[in-house]
Amino acid sequence: MRYKVWVFGLIAVALSGLSCEEITTQEGSGTLIVDIFVEESPFLAAGDTLVGDTVQFKVRVRDGQEQVPASNLQFTALPAAGAVEILDESTGEATFTQVGQSTVTVLVGEPDVGSAVTLQASMTVNVSEYEVELVLVSTITGADVDAVDGLLGDIVQVLATVTKGGEEVPNDGLTVTQSSDDQVANPAAPGADIVSYDGSGDATLTVTFTEPAIPGLDLLTATIDVTVKPFSVELFAETLVPGSDHLANGDTLVTDSVVFRATVVKAAADTLKKNTSDGTIWTSWSAGSIVETKNDSMGVFKATGQDTLFVVFSDLDLPGQPFKLPVEVTTYTATIDLETRVLGSDHLASGDTLLTDSVRIVPTVTRAKDGAARSSSIAYLESSDSSVVSPRDSTVVKDEAIFAATGAAILTAKLAEPLLPRDSLQDNIDLEISTYVVTAGTASSTTPIMGDTVDYPATVTDTRDGSQVASPVLDFTSSDPTVVRVLVPASAGRGLARDLGTADVTVTLVDPDLPRGTVSDTYETTTITEERFYGIPDLLAGDFGDTVTVAASEVHSFTATTEVRFSNNTSGFVISVNPTTLRFVVGAGANAGALTFINLEDDQASPRDTVQSYWSFSGGPTVDDDFEPNDVFPLPDTDKVNLTGKVPFEVILSMDPNRTAPSDTNFFWISVPAPMDLVVDITAETQQDADIDFFVCDGIGDPPTSYDDAACARDKSLNGSGRVEEQLDEVLSPRRHVFGFYCVGGCDVVPVTYKVWIRESS
Repeated sequence: MRYKVWVFGLIAVALSGLSCEEITTQEGSGTLIVDIFVEESPFLAAGDTLVGDTVQFKVRVRDGQEQVPASNLQFTALPAAGAVEILDESTGEATFTQVGQSTVTVLVGEPDVGSAVTLQASMTVNVSEYEVELVLVSTITGADVDAVDGLLGDIVQVLATVTKGGEEVPNDGLTVTQSSDDQVANPAAPGADIVSYDGSGDATLTVTFTEPAIPGLDLLTATIDVTVKPFSVELFAETLVPGSDHLANGDTLVTDSVVFRATVVKAAADTLKKNTSDGTIWTSWSAGSIVETKNDSMGVFKATGQDTLFVVFSDLDLPGQPFKLPVEVTTYTATIDLETRVLGSDHLASGDTLLTDSVRIVPTVTRAKDGAARSSSIAYLESSDSSVVSPRDSTVVKDEAIFAATGAAILTAKLAEPLLPRDSLQDNIDLEISTYVVTAGTASSTTPIMGDTVDYPATVTDTRDGSQVASPVLDFTSSDPTVVRVLVPASAGRGLARDLGTADVTVTLVDPDLPRGTVSDTYETTTITEERFYGIPDLLAGDFGDTVTVAASEVHSFTATTEVRFSNNTSGFVISVNPTTLRFVVGAGANAGALTFINLEDDQASPRDTVQSYWSFSGGPTVDDDFEPNDVFPLPDTDKVNLTGKVPFEVILSMDPNRTAPSDTNFFWISVPAPMDLVVDITAETQQDADIDFFVCDGIGDPPTSYDDAACARDKSLNGSGRVEEQLDEVLSPRRHVFGFYCVGGCDVVPVTYKVWIRESS
């Protein structure tokens, strides 16, 4: 019996990747149908004939509707080394090795159809795989990134499209699992599909998918080669002020108008933008309070401070936008100080801007941003009132001014350098030019007596605030020191009325001083019309018998006939005198008060008489001397009145005009021993207008209680009338003799002082 054989690929309809070829063998009236099919795999079930899948080809033979056992199978695939590789020709195990089309044929040995035609069936298999397209998108700019034109610093997201046979296949996302050089492209950035471009160079990125699945144990993978290129953005400003070079020196100065520039260079010589502001947008972090952007390329430095300019390139997709240009707007501050041109004056250090000073203006320039100081010079000076503060001729001296008058003025110094963009650097200083005013007060006396000290009070006023200067140092001078001599120290303000005449005393301020010149004032003229002695005594108090030494004054000197009178007209007994020194004994009854000197001579050798002293003597008024009461008989039995053995004898005696009963007579006695006479010289002398007489008579009694008025060796009748009464070579026989000294004229008003000498004759 002959069979007609139909051969079908049973899965040709179910799987688009498989097709069948029909082979019909007919013998007699029977027909065999051969089916070749692939046992379903998970991928085949999804309709995928994918590279890497391992499958099992099988055969089913039917006779009509009945299945006939088949054996002795032989599977082949053409072309050889094609898309399908038969692993076991007898079982039909095979694998899909590559994308392409293969024909799988099975030869059936049993049942044997017994003819020249072998029972067989064929199937066309189309093997495919997934195609992955990777796309890079910048997470910074949002723009697509060319894989071979990436920019350093960018962060990209890897996006994928998976297709098979031209149709997109869903996927659940990718993971960048590897970079051939993570120093260039680093997949360690947050996010499985994020890569950061950390360095320039080339790298290969490997991505994996969990879906869709592929045959085998590996995940679906894809690679992409990337190239990262470096780029730089240079931002800078250029001044619009002609001739200004401060930006070149690193100074962004207030008041400047600038144009902003941007240069973008990609790779070594690939310049995207160079020195142009086209396509850039500049904005200020300070909202224009420090840097005010006028448009996309111009701005003004309005105030000092730190600002940040943000630059966006509207025509370039660059990572890192907006780019920042830090700007510290600074300025130079100028301060001016004054330095006196008057050497040695420190009034400026004390805050005094004083009239007559000539000053030099010293500028100090400070860079605001770092406090660095720099030198500068004055371009010119201006004064709001040149009558007060007068700048020197700027064509000759540009940094000096003169304080010409008191008052207020503003001195403005404009500096030659550094220059601000639209103005010169300058500083003002408010000056209050003041002076010191010396005011002579009222002298303690304008008509003093010679020898008086005169106090000259004075005040010093600071015109700046009208205050009085505490403890000023003053100097006083006299127009005629021979009339008024300023006493040392001259700053004490005290003068001596030296001589008759007139003099003007001037007070001058020494400290605080004026830079140039002085300030002074003159007191009312001092007039001296009354003469007075102002020598210096060594004793300002005393009683009768005290010795006083007086030095001559500047004007008065002593003469041989100089006498001393107390205020009650008693006389001081002159012991010795020369032109510079007078020694006298305080006279009897001398009372307190000023002394008067008679018969003086001035420094011009002219006589001066009846000159009262400037100092007062306090003492007296003692009249009795040490030998009182020896003025009446009987004489006291004391050694004071007994001159025996006491010759030579000298004594200062007093005479009291109030003793009238008996008259105030001073008695002494002496006993002359035998066998020889005693020859003596006797003198009684007074230095005032009084007449002292004496007598020598025989004494009666031992000691004498009286004297024999008839037996007088020197009778009262022998007395003269002068101030000196003298008896020379008076012979005293061996007996007791009584001496009596008494006043006969000029003794009725004041006490009298006189001296007695009793000496042996030579």
